[in-house]
Amino acid sequence: MNIVITLIIAVVLVIPVLWLVSEFKFGKCIRIPLGGLAILCSFAAAAVIYIISATSIQFNDNACYGRATKDLINTTVAQIEDGQLDRVMKVLRGLNSLYNPSYQEDSPNYVKLVSEATSRMRGESESKDNSKWNVQPFGINTWVGHWEGNTGFWIVISISFIDKQPYEIIRSGCPETKMSAVSVSEDYRTLKFQDSNNMMHILKLVNKYEAIHEWHDLDKNQDGENRRDNLSHLFKLTRPTEDQKKVTGQIIQGIPTNRSSQP
Repeated sequence: MNIVITLIIAVVLVIPVLWLVSEFKFGKCIRIPLGGLAILCSFAAAAVIYIISATSIQFNDNACYGRATKDLINTTVAQIEDGQLDRVMKVLRGLNSLYNPSYQEDSPNYVKLVSEATSRMRGESESKDNSKWNVQPFGINTWVGHWEGNTGFWIVISISFIDKQPYEIIRSGCPETKMSAVSVSEDYRTLKFQDSNNMMHILKLVNKYEAIHEWHDLDKNQDGENRRDNLSHLFKLTRPTEDQKKVTGQIIQGIPTNRSSQP
C-alpha cells in the first residue's frame, strides 16, 4: 500500500515538471498532452492530500477514543473491586444520559465526558443534587411489564397515550379489569391506582424487579395498623416476545403451541 502511494505521489510531482520542461524543449504535440496531464495531476494531488489528512485525523481520533475508553474501563473495574459499586453505577447512568453518539463523532467531547466520568468514579469530584450527572435509577419504562405476586394477583402495565395518565394497567380477575386514577411519583418509585371495587393500590419499588404492594378499601375508614396487614410483594416477570415464541413453538394438530393467551 505504501509503495502504491509513493508511486502516485512520484507521478503527480514528475508530470508537472516534465510539462514545465516541455515548454522550452519540445513542440505542441508534446506540450499539450503534458499540460492536460499536469492539470489532472493537480486534482490528483489535491485528492491525495485530502486522503492523507483525513486518514491522519481518523487515526488521531481513534487513538483518543481508545485511550479514553481504556481509562474508563480500567477505572470502572478498579472502583468496583474497591467496593464503590453505587458510585460507579451513578456515574455510568449520568454518562449514558449525556453521551449521544452520531455519525459525526465529536472526539474532544467524548474524551471530556469520559475524563469527568473517571474523575467522579474515583471520588475526585462530587455531584451536586441538581447536577446533570445525577440521573435517577428508575424511569417511565421501569414499571412497564407483567407484575405478579405469590397469591396469584397480577397486573400488566403499559405506557398510556390517552386520558393524561402515565400508564394503562390491567389487573387479574373475572373479568380482567382496567385500573383508573393512575399516578406515579416524580422519581418513579411509587405507583398508585384504583380498581372498580374502589380499592386503592400503592406499589413501592424495592428495586427494578420487586415492589411492595399495599391496598385498602376507600369506602372504609382503615387505620394505619390495619393497612399494614394488606401488604404483599410483586415481582416483575419476563414475558417472551412473539418472535421468541415462533422460534421455540411446536405444531400440534395444526395449532401452534405458542399461540398467545391471557394469563
